[in-house]
Amino acid sequence: MSAVPPFRLLRLHLASRSVLPALVAVGAFALALRLTAHWLHTPGAWTRTVPLITVLGAAAVIGVTTWNPLGEVEGTAGHHLPGLRFGTVLLTVATAAIVFGAAAAGSAVPGGSTTLLRQLAGLTGIALLSAALLGARQSWTVPLVYTLVCARAFDLGWASLWVWPTRTGPDTAATAVAAGLLAAGLGVIALRGPRDNAP
Repeated sequence: MSAVPPFRLLRLHLASRSVLPALVAVGAFALALRLTAHWLHTPGAWTRTVPLITVLGAAAVIGVTTWNPLGEVEGTAGHHLPGLRFGTVLLTVATAAIVFGAAAAGSAVPGGSTTLLRQLAGLTGIALLSAALLGARQSWTVPLVYTLVCARAFDLGWASLWVWPTRTGPDTAATAVAAGLLAAGLGVIALRGPRDNAP
């Protein structure tokens, strides 16, 4: 049996993860943010929650794309599998960062693109860790619950590091937490994959 060429292997892996529809969904969330951005100029909890909800949607989509439709058969792919998983998630995260950065550019999004991209990185990391623990199909649940906690924190004016998405602008500690979550999520998904291995 001959080896599959690397670009064909990558294309097949991306297709099996439904990456193209996922990128369209991520783009739709970024567009929703852009369309609502002109209503976000007044300070308040709601104007800070709307961008977080759109970022949650993108992070949930990225988490679900880790689902393995091939089951245990994929484990026979050999040494290429961790690289393929890592590359697929990195591609979707990078694309999401670009479209959300563009959506926030020149708009009234509270905290600007810095806060938005930090929220995207951290919530995506939580979604990826959830995929490893609960399964890709349930990976949206933990980020959703955490976003609801953060939305309440906006109402109450909490700024604790436990609710790091509530911090706006340049914040080294919040950025470190978000980057750590994304790095952990990428590492776990690349090496282990999502929990659910059956179609």
